Amino acid sequence: MRTVFTVLFSIICIMETYSQNIAIDRQPVAAGKFYPADRQTLTGDISGYFSSCTRTPSSWNVRAIISPHAGYVFSGRIAAEAFHTIPARTVYKNIFIIGSSHLMYFDGASIYNKGDFVTPLGKVKVNREIADQLISNNKVFNFPVDAHIQEHSIEVQIPFIQSYFNDTPEIVPVIIGSNKEATIRKIADALRPYFTQDNLFVISSDFSHYPTYSDARRVDSLTALGIESRDPGKFLAALKSNAEEYIPNLATSMCGWTSGLTLLYLIQGNKDLTIKHIDYSNSGDSKYGNKKEVVGYHAFTIIDKHPRDEGEERATSDMSFTRSEKIQLFHIAENSIRTMLNDHKRF
Repeated sequence: MRTVFTVLFSIICIMETYSQNIAIDRQPVAAGKFYPADRQTLTGDISGYFSSCTRTPSSWNVRAIISPHAGYVFSGRIAAEAFHTIPARTVYKNIFIIGSSHLMYFDGASIYNKGDFVTPLGKVKVNREIADQLISNNKVFNFPVDAHIQEHSIEVQIPFIQSYFNDTPEIVPVIIGSNKEATIRKIADALRPYFTQDNLFVISSDFSHYPTYSDARRVDSLTALGIESRDPGKFLAALKSNAEEYIPNLATSMCGWTSGLTLLYLIQGNKDLTIKHIDYSNSGDSKYGNKKEVVGYHAFTIIDKHPRDEGEERATSDMSFTRSEKIQLFHIAENSIRTMLNDHKRF
């Protein structure tokens, strides 16, 4: 009997380990609501948003953008303006998409590491290695992936990524569930090693919610000044000042303010980085919106004054080896060392 139980226990353990390694792709929940579920319609809409973008300098080394996450008919043009600041030739290793949870509260952040993200335009690969590293090394990321299942703030950025880049980089999807400043600082500290020229950070956020058209423009302008100050304290002060005005129907000055604060902590003290405001509109500017209760949308880009060293990147790429080539080189080196030691020969 003991043998039977031992065998059954072993089988259960093997099945559990196997199930943990099975990829569970995150399926779209915003398709058909925030953007078209039909691939052809979605492609045409995004192409139209990009075709209307203002020209921006092709020499910018973009490290991060702030892009809205509302329905495309309201905010699609502003989102396109944010992505359009990135020179078309730019190649990133990863794109970190940072959003603030609309549905759940937890004192940290959740990183989706169970599979890839799916949209009507196809699948985008999640860098599960980086995701696993962040979760393993930082308690602040040790929260369930359930936070991603119904959350739209990450998903709505992905069709723009799929449409804009010739080779879609891997993504690292991060949902922030906390509104504690100390926790946000921990999240930024953990992400800082990845905030390099190799990676793009996309901060997903809308701005004012539900004031009148004129109030929204004023409030959103003040919030933008807080972001452009690069100072987390001044940014938080702007949010507080807006709230203390008790503007009718103003629910928030920035729904993803924790994601914006994370970005400001990431760039704090870095004099090589510049924040540029690109464009603004609100839902009242859309033919589908009204002027009585609007949502605001800003596009920002964060630029590194140091150009990307593309020559060095190409050289590094040219010197990359496959796994079998690495093994072969290792054996060659091993044999050479053995020959030197045993036969006293040098090459």
